[in-house]
Amino acid sequence: MACTISEQAEQRLLSDSVLTQQQELPQRIILVGCGGVQVSPKCMYDMELSLYGVKCLVPVLVVAGQKDDVIVGTNMC
Repeated sequence: MACTISEQAEQRLLSDSVLTQQQELPQRIILVGCGGVQVSPKCMYDMELSLYGVKCLVPVLVVAGQKDDVIVGTNMC
């Protein structure tokens, strides 16, 4: 399960200069969500995330149409 952010969160993070280098996806990725909905992320960023005091540099996928700003996946640790 991957960490993902919405396009709205991406725009806010870009305007606050939190995100830097956008990465093109090296291959086609398909995410399967609740109810079997399939989406392809538009791009990826490496973000430093902190969860329970642990900081990690993780790839975060930008998903169009995602309602939540951030979904933390199991690739966090």
